[in-house]
Amino acid sequence: METLGGPALPHAVARHLLDRHADRLPDLSGLTVLVPNHRAGLDLARALAQGAGRPVLIPPHLTPLKSWAESTLKSTSLADGHAEPQARRLARLHGVLRHQDWLGAVDKWALANELLLLADELSAARLGDAIGSRIRALHGELSTGKLR
Repeated sequence: METLGGPALPHAVARHLLDRHADRLPDLSGLTVLVPNHRAGLDLARALAQGAGRPVLIPPHLTPLKSWAESTLKSTSLADGHAEPQARRLARLHGVLRHQDWLGAVDKWALANELLLLADELSAARLGDAIGSRIRALHGELSTGKLR
């Protein structure tokens, strides 16, 4: 299996979007594509314009993941800074995953749990030792049933 990265990635993603949503062309504004950062969004927009082969293309909404997460958080009760219970996080993520046909027959509950663990681990690593240690401890309590 070939791993894409570097300058080839925006073109591969653009080709996939153009092929999958050819019936919507030239207006892809009904789609939202999450990108790692603003620069990646610019690269993808450029690749879409080149790959479309049309004089006009209305691109999808290209949103950096952090911006999307912050705007999503503002529209929830989490905006007050209180942590969302693990069960609710799991249920919310499962609710999103169950509508993703491309996931196939994968166990969406297990996938949601793994994704949340990964997200928390990445957050812990980014936030540093004290907070990271507390997040890891909470996961230990969750896995042993001490905390629900």
